[in-house]
Amino acid sequence: TDSPVGRAPCAPPAQANAAATAIRRATRKTMLVLFMACTTFYPSAAIVMPETSEIIAALLRQRTPVSFRAGGPSMHPTVRDGEVVAVLPRPPGAIRRGSVVLYQIHGRLVLHRYTINDKRTNRILVVGDAAVDGGEWIPAEDVLGIAAGVCRNGKTIRLDTAGGRLAGLARFVLRPVRRALWNFRQTHHAQTPARWDS
Repeated sequence: TDSPVGRAPCAPPAQANAAATAIRRATRKTMLVLFMACTTFYPSAAIVMPETSEIIAALLRQRTPVSFRAGGPSMHPTVRDGEVVAVLPRPPGAIRRGSVVLYQIHGRLVLHRYTINDKRTNRILVVGDAAVDGGEWIPAEDVLGIAAGVCRNGKTIRLDTAGGRLAGLARFVLRPVRRALWNFRQTHHAQTPARWDS
């Protein structure tokens, strides 16, 4: 927006242009990584990505974007078992709440959502989107990268948008409701008598 009359602009034109250029480059880089992640399904454009924790972690520490096939149901429905996820190196500065972050713990890589920040201890609470309770407190500096998107049915789904972060945080806040519904379904299922075909 234009600066009010009589006030200095927020940044000199040269700095504003440099910032805009950096944003455009970051966006192009993100979209390229997402495109590469989706094309990993096709031999003609396959990316050879050794799916080992140490190699992926080392690449991210070297500021290299990666894509790999995620395993497990803990981030369902955001990331489903077997889908290819594109991860960008951790950006400088603070990580935005609601981001899906990749971190290493006990020698394995974990992809969960950052939900709460304890500024006193500089630790963050990371939780799988499928979880109805629990979570894990980790040092903020242990975050290796931010999930940019996931490839589903040949299409790219962005995970690093404001809407995606907000939806993930809403899912976290609604955990008590989800847990109550899950308990109700489990109780109802247990009380339903088995039916046998004659």
